[in-house]
Amino acid sequence: MAEAKAVVRRTYSITVTLAFAIGSLVAVGVLSVLFLGLQSAQKNTFDLVREQAVLILASQGALVEQNLQPVRIELDFLAQLVASGRLDLSNPQQITDVMTGALGGAQQVAALSFVRPDLTVTSVARDRDRIVTLEEDWSRIEDVRRGIEVIRQARDPVWGELVPSPSRASGAFINIRVPLRRSGEFLGALVALVSTSQLSRFVERLDSGLAGGHAFILYGRDHVLAHAALRDGFRRADSFRPAEGADLLPTLNDIGDPVLAAIWQRDARGRDPERTPLPPRPGSQGSPGVLHFGTVNGAAYIYMLREVTSFGSTPWLMGLYIPATEIEDEIRRLVYAGVAGLGVLLVSLIAAVLLGRRIARPIKRIANAARTMSELRFKDVEHLPPSRIQELNDQSTAFNGLVSGLRWFENYVPRSLVHRLLGEGEALDLPSETREVTVLFTDIVGFTSMSEPLSAADLATFINEHFALINRCIEAEGGTLDKYIGDAVMAFWGAPGAQPDHPARALRAARAIAAAVRAENVARTARGDKAVRLRVGIHSGPAVVGNIGAPGRVNYTIVGDTVNVAQRLEQLGKEVDGGADVCVVASETTVWAAQNPPDFEPLGAYQLRGRGQPLAVFRLRPT
Repeated sequence: MAEAKAVVRRTYSITVTLAFAIGSLVAVGVLSVLFLGLQSAQKNTFDLVREQAVLILASQGALVEQNLQPVRIELDFLAQLVASGRLDLSNPQQITDVMTGALGGAQQVAALSFVRPDLTVTSVARDRDRIVTLEEDWSRIEDVRRGIEVIRQARDPVWGELVPSPSRASGAFINIRVPLRRSGEFLGALVALVSTSQLSRFVERLDSGLAGGHAFILYGRDHVLAHAALRDGFRRADSFRPAEGADLLPTLNDIGDPVLAAIWQRDARGRDPERTPLPPRPGSQGSPGVLHFGTVNGAAYIYMLREVTSFGSTPWLMGLYIPATEIEDEIRRLVYAGVAGLGVLLVSLIAAVLLGRRIARPIKRIANAARTMSELRFKDVEHLPPSRIQELNDQSTAFNGLVSGLRWFENYVPRSLVHRLLGEGEALDLPSETREVTVLFTDIVGFTSMSEPLSAADLATFINEHFALINRCIEAEGGTLDKYIGDAVMAFWGAPGAQPDHPARALRAARAIAAAVRAENVARTARGDKAVRLRVGIHSGPAVVGNIGAPGRVNYTIVGDTVNVAQRLEQLGKEVDGGADVCVVASETTVWAAQNPPDFEPLGAYQLRGRGQPLAVFRLRPT
């Protein structure tokens, strides 16, 4: 059979490629600036609009604050009278007189109520040209009960959510609540109500200087709190139905202002209006605001908005709109230039993206493969295809060769151990040190007789499945699998990372091993195979931990008497297994360090080979 002819792929130097790309983009950028340079007058006009917007919004916010802040000041004053004892809350007449005076001094307040802890209420309210006094019991109103608990916890005045007005004809109330205390004792609360109709009449005064525009306040995004059209209140067609919160207010489409209704109108492509942040005023606090442009019936408008969060949990959007006729020509030129600039920019971006993808694709593949390698999952690393760029093609070839070698390496080094060493940030010449550890040994009982009738393939399958079962239980408790010794397993806890509870982890792993072996034996017995019996030995104590071995071939392992004792305890299982499938023998050192778990029973002291003194041991109770 004739050999297949090798395909020679033409490659390009990454240096030439990047030079071409950068040169092209720079040339496009320079030509764009020369061709699309905007006149300074356009920028100055737009900056002037922004500065004016900042000033107008700041003035609007200050005026609204001036309208509502006296309400808070009035309530603060009354709370101070209560705290000082000058206002006797047990005297109904004095309470009524003081609240009546406060109501007369704050024309924006529609009603003022004193709510006692038992939810009986004394109120003074405006009724056309006179002030009336009401005595009510609100104890059966669930919202009031919840509200009084909120006020009880408050230290300062709290702006509440919107509440319905007593009259079906006048919209909603803004309310502010202040707790009353004397010597730390909660005595009730004062609640002041400000009509949104009154706030709309105040906002209407701002319209006179806007030349065809309107000031407004939105409650959230979709409901109108204040507007000239709401100066006499708002009645829904379904006003007989109960409403609360934002539902008390008209929506943008309810007040008959098409310009305001179009404030969030999307363009022909379904995109939201583009907002321009406004610069903050020196010394000002809070959001400086944003502006954006919109078109209504062919006419352009400028919307200016500033978010205010100091009047309750639902933000207010203070804003206004004005016709854009004075700067319409400048804006049109700006739009034309912007469209042309976007066109050139789009072409440049398409070219840059196509070229960037061409270069980035193989680099991303290598980065993803390297990330998989850093997790020591060499078998999951994908083969890197060749590239037309010479340097990247050489890199892919070298990388694929590296991965092929590391896949063999993966079979001989415990991945969990390497992860921990990397997490510790240790170097390859990690010095040995003495650490407190817990060591676990396992050994299959009668492995020789079990293996005799098995073929080499069946024996390998059996031992590999057994080791996989043991390894899962060890790694689940953060243990380090040290080595396989024939049919035995050695593992330890407490290194390389610190594990203060390493004795308890080892005992939990032993319980899991016992449960897993018993479950496996049920399946083996069901298919006619012989059950597996296992011995486990566990001991805690000091051991030398670190890289041990000859130059060029080292193991991260532990040595010392603690290791020997754990292995002796596993051998002791021959004497004390009691016929159980899994016999777990642990030293008293380990059991006591794990706070003496009740499922380990004492067996007394045993003399272990190689030790001068007997050692008290415990056994996992057979189940």
